Amino acid sequence: SNTKYTYQVQCSALQDEEEATSVEGSFKTTPAPDEEVAFNFVWVADLAGQGYGRNPDFEITNAQGQVVKGGYIVFHTMEALEPEFALFQGDMIYADNAIPPVKTIEQATGISEAYNWTNNPSKDFVAVSLEEFRHNWKYNFGDEKMQSFLAKVPIFVQWDDHEVTNNWWPGEIMTATDLYEEGLEVNTLFANSLQAFYEFNPLEQDQKLYRTQRFGKNVEIF
Repeated sequence: SNTKYTYQVQCSALQDEEEATSVEGSFKTTPAPDEEVAFNFVWVADLAGQGYGRNPDFEITNAQGQVVKGGYIVFHTMEALEPEFALFQGDMIYADNAIPPVKTIEQATGISEAYNWTNNPSKDFVAVSLEEFRHNWKYNFGDEKMQSFLAKVPIFVQWDDHEVTNNWWPGEIMTATDLYEEGLEVNTLFANSLQAFYEFNPLEQDQKLYRTQRFGKNVEIF
């Protein structure tokens, strides 16, 4: 308990002409129930919604005076805090949103004039099939800042509605929209989404998404 480990993953090439790659990472195990330790954590939710994806041109100057540019800057910001763990609290993909090459931000958002948000790469579909749900996770995990964060910080995950579709409920039947065909059963989306969720997140198969986790003597996460 309460011990840091490092690891290396070696990825074999799929074809002879491809080069193998390796990834280094680290994590710290949770303190035991009788260990009283100080720690910090971060939480995040709602990633790449409403067509705002991985923008290579977006940049900020952070509190340390560093200019950080491109991709999911939030993960760079959180990694710098050196948290013991992170809570991913849902809507970590928007399976029901496309991510167009350009998203126009209108004046109503509070900026002085309309602004074009660039998405590179973009995503031109909403997810119905299992492979499309998988692709949503691959899109987000392809971000270098998110990769760096996940290689260093353990995460506890749950989901919300957009991992399936907006405000869905079991047994819902879709009406014809710009996104889905008439009569599509949401239970089909749910089954595909759930399988992809388990494949791309640190959960044992069939482990409950809503659960509790001890973290030392004084903390329990629900």
